[in-house]
Amino acid sequence: MKRIVLVLMSILSLTIASAQTSIKVNVHNVVEVGEDFSVTFVVDGKVDARDFQWTSDENFEILWGPQYGHSSSTSYVNGKRTSSSQTSFTYLVSCSKAGTYTLPSAVLTLKRKTLTSEPVEIEVVEVSGPDAAAETATEDRGRNESVSSNRLFMQFVTDKQRVMVGEPVHASLKLYSKVDIAGFSGFTLPDFNGFWKKETKSPQYNNVSREKFNGEIWDAATICEYVLIPQQSGTLTIGPSELVCMVNVREDTRGMSELDLFFSSGYKTLEKRLRTKPLKIQVSALPQPAPALFTGGVGRFDISARLQKDSLEVNEASTLTVIVKGKGNISLMGQPVVSFPLDFEAYDVKTSEKSGKDGLSGEKIYEFPFIPRSAGDFEIPAIGLSYYDSARHQYVTVDTGALPIHVEKGEGTEVLSGSSGPDVVKSFSQDQVSNLNTDIRYIVRESSRFSPAGSFFLGSPLFWGLFGSMTLIAVLVALIFRFLMHRRADVVHMKTRKASKKALKRLVGARKFLQQGNRSGFYEEMHKALLGFVADRMNVPYGELSGDRIGTLLQEHGAKPESCQEFLDLLDACEFARYAPSHDAKDMAAHYKTAGEIISVLDAEIGKIKSSAMKNTMLALLLMLAPFWANGMEQAEADSLWSAANSAYTAGEWQKAVDLYLPIEEAGLESPALYYNIANAYYKGGDLTSAILYYNRALRLDPSMEDAAYNLKLANSRIRDRIEPVPEFIFKVWMRDFCYVMDGNAWTALFLVLFMVTLVMVLLYLLSASTSARKTGFFTGIVTLLLSLFCLWMAFWQKSDYEDNKDAIVTTPVISVKSSPSADQSTELFRLHEGTKVEVLQDEEDWFEIRLMDGRQGWLLKKQITTVN
Repeated sequence: MKRIVLVLMSILSLTIASAQTSIKVNVHNVVEVGEDFSVTFVVDGKVDARDFQWTSDENFEILWGPQYGHSSSTSYVNGKRTSSSQTSFTYLVSCSKAGTYTLPSAVLTLKRKTLTSEPVEIEVVEVSGPDAAAETATEDRGRNESVSSNRLFMQFVTDKQRVMVGEPVHASLKLYSKVDIAGFSGFTLPDFNGFWKKETKSPQYNNVSREKFNGEIWDAATICEYVLIPQQSGTLTIGPSELVCMVNVREDTRGMSELDLFFSSGYKTLEKRLRTKPLKIQVSALPQPAPALFTGGVGRFDISARLQKDSLEVNEASTLTVIVKGKGNISLMGQPVVSFPLDFEAYDVKTSEKSGKDGLSGEKIYEFPFIPRSAGDFEIPAIGLSYYDSARHQYVTVDTGALPIHVEKGEGTEVLSGSSGPDVVKSFSQDQVSNLNTDIRYIVRESSRFSPAGSFFLGSPLFWGLFGSMTLIAVLVALIFRFLMHRRADVVHMKTRKASKKALKRLVGARKFLQQGNRSGFYEEMHKALLGFVADRMNVPYGELSGDRIGTLLQEHGAKPESCQEFLDLLDACEFARYAPSHDAKDMAAHYKTAGEIISVLDAEIGKIKSSAMKNTMLALLLMLAPFWANGMEQAEADSLWSAANSAYTAGEWQKAVDLYLPIEEAGLESPALYYNIANAYYKGGDLTSAILYYNRALRLDPSMEDAAYNLKLANSRIRDRIEPVPEFIFKVWMRDFCYVMDGNAWTALFLVLFMVTLVMVLLYLLSASTSARKTGFFTGIVTLLLSLFCLWMAFWQKSDYEDNKDAIVTTPVISVKSSPSADQSTELFRLHEGTKVEVLQDEEDWFEIRLMDGRQGWLLKKQITTVN
């Protein structure tokens, strides 16, 4: 039993010890020199006096104490019993010297811990005012009993009397007293004309503390406190405030009977009406001009921002929270400006405020709800705030820094992807009718003949060559015909004259083997061409030709020795290559080129058949063969990439197909089928913007390509912007449709054919001896001439459309079209989204003036679009 009691007492001791958290000190903060004042230390719970210790220092003298006291209380709330107790230690202390001193700390030693009281500063003052006891005696002896203003008054106090507009002023109404106040009535608040006010402390009279004022110690009560913010410049006046105090004063007992004295308490209550004086505040205007981000804040502030989520899905709501924190007129500050990215929908802002106890410090919270409508990586620009720092007398600008945000595609969302930016969600409706069985048409599989980008048959060297040749032939055909008829009479001469032509035909056959990479066939044809040239040219049978014999014959007919030696070296190289396969494609091409050149040189040096005009023709022909051979090599490489890209597309590898198609375009080659297939691969890969761009490029080369037109229409139905075009004149539409029945090169070729027929009809009219033949040539020539001119017009129309094409595709997710080429000094007219087609009218530095199909015009940055041409 004894052990149980000891355990319970130990537990109780530990419980009491754990309840002790601190030592509170109750003492006046201001005392007079020589005044006896009490110092009380209060501890929660019951404490043994032997555990408490406090020792004074040389600044204070302990007159009495400690006085040990203990109190406890018990309360029942809703049937629940709650008990509490306190222990106090009181000392009577005095200080004989003026100054500010720190009261020594008390120490309470418990079993588990030691508590120490916080240091307390006490101001000891020398009273310089009139003797309070003398004043009291004088009043008590006066016949007209009243309370002197020297012992009771009220004053309105501010921490500043010169401020700026918007600069907060802390104001308080205080009551100073040296009398016994029984109560109050008739309180009137002052007028605050020109000020915005916020009450930080409601009227109350029981919170009294000691305070030094005008060299005296007073009992001071703060009745009410305000934060005042001036709203205008000039001299503003705070009006007077009134208060009626009930004061207990000693009653004059002189002349009272003994009976009256027996029933008198010795005190009576008097009314004292107190009134504050008007207070003037000088208010200066803020410096001008103020920064653009200034929202009226005066003081010192900081701004921060955070996103509810920095990674979310399209159409998912989120909140941007902006917090303005600091000290000043935060309640009157305006909302900071937030610029969300385009296609972010922002909603009404929710504002809340938290104020500090002083009424000056606090924070203002702005919540900006928003919903992103686009997928990709975005950035909310830095949110800035400018305020006037009243301490530094200047404007200060702070900002939050940029806030990155990542938006992902949501499930079940239809998007259009762009190669140059984020994905734009189709959260809109054109018709809201989905055709589940609609898809783009398939790619072109057959081999495509690529041509240099921007090349047209019309106006090309070949075109002018053919056109000039036909005209020249028409002029010389009669003379050439008679000349040829005269030559045909000489059989031997005819054979030698055709030697060069036969050799060149064999070289053409060798070129085919060269393109196929057939080394054996190539050198076989080369050998035949060289031997055939000598045999036909010299009229010598093949069996009689040898190396020495060939050299002799060539020199006898006027060939130079070095030319003969070059011919023989080439002949030996061909014979060696036929039986020793060690030559690559470069050697074959070099031998082929040398063969053409040496045949032309020998034919000119022998000089018995070809005239100088024929020589120039041969050289021109050989020069024309080289580019055909080079184009053949490029075509072969392009065909290889073409086949590989088509295979990747068939396998569903869309990006790989694009990567194989694009090198053909980068090599400077193009064709409608190439652009069409690239567009299809982009479309299947989800990049609608690039698909629309390449469909337009395909139709620029061949507007009659039905598959490209169909797929482009399907792609355009999935972009956000729907723009109705301005209708064209019906006759122009008909003519354009007829013009693009064939491509421009076909119209050009048809022109040359009809022009050639026209020249033939002219020759028939001029050379024929028959009257009917001359009539036929005349009328048919007129008809074919008109038809050829019409074909030339069609071809020129298509070429002009190609070269003058000013179409472009928007490749930025969302762009703002301005009224002028300026980002700051212009008005936003409308917005466009990627995939929209525009027409470029003119450019100015970094800007394009564009026009929509419905006629609207505006300016946008060059980097925001990609031209079709």
